[in-house]
Amino acid sequence: MQKEMRGQIREMLSPRRLKREGILDYRRVKQLLAYRTDEGSGRYGLRLWMLMTFQLWNNLFNIGA
Repeated sequence: MQKEMRGQIREMLSPRRLKREGILDYRRVKQLLAYRTDEGSGRYGLRLWMLMTFQLWNNLFNIGA
């Protein structure tokens, strides 16, 4: 997630997009994108993958539009 899909992830989880949709908290997403949370290390790729999958699903069904 740090290399191959970084651009796509940043686009799908951009502040502008998340604010417009009003579903996800960008501050929290920003922590994950920086691989920093108070929860300790690990599983960032999986968390980001789940957020990206949700965004794709959301785009298909326009839940946050």
